[in-house]
Parts: sequence; structure tokens; C-alpha cells
Amino acid sequence: GGDFTGNGGDGSRSISWNNGLATADYNADITAPAPGTFQMIVEDADGNVVLDRTINGGSEPDSIDGVTSAGTPGEWTVTIILTSFNGDGSYSLSEGD
Repeated sequence: GGDFTGNGGDGSRSISWNNGLATADYNADITAPAPGTFQMIVEDADGNVVLDRTINGGSEPDSIDGVTSAGTPGEWTVTIILTSFNGDGSYSLSEGD
């Protein structure tokens, strides 16, 4: 997991994460209401997208949570994409059930 801050611009970053299970629990939250979007994409060890969710900063709800689709255990990739985002937030991932 981690925190993210946007200054009104666009940006993205990818993080590798070792998941020993087939699913992951996730949550993300915009802590300061702001325009723009926050997108969270999770890929499994085979590169299949098991989660693709977007929070729109200008409207409710300003948080997401749940469980990813089932994928292949191993090295997963989490990509956070900020688009015209001006604000702060945080996200986390943990091994699912």
C-alpha cells in the first residue's frame, strides 16, 4: 500500500507485489476531495487484469474496497494512475482468502 498526492497533473506508478494467494483484498480512499480521477489496476502473475477501478474525485463515493478477481499467485503488479488529480489519498492491498 501507500499514499498518493496529485498536484493537478497526470502521473502513474507501478509497484510489484508478491501475492501468495489467488485473490487480494483492496481499498483506496481519497482523503481530501479533489477533482480528477484515481485509477487502480491490479494484474496477476500472468499479466491478467484482476482489478480495474476508478474513483472520481469530484463525487461520491470517494473510496473503493473489495476483493479482486481470482488470478495466478506470484508477482502481481499494481498500477496507480492519476489524471488531472489534485488531492491526497491512500490505498492498500493484502492477500485475499
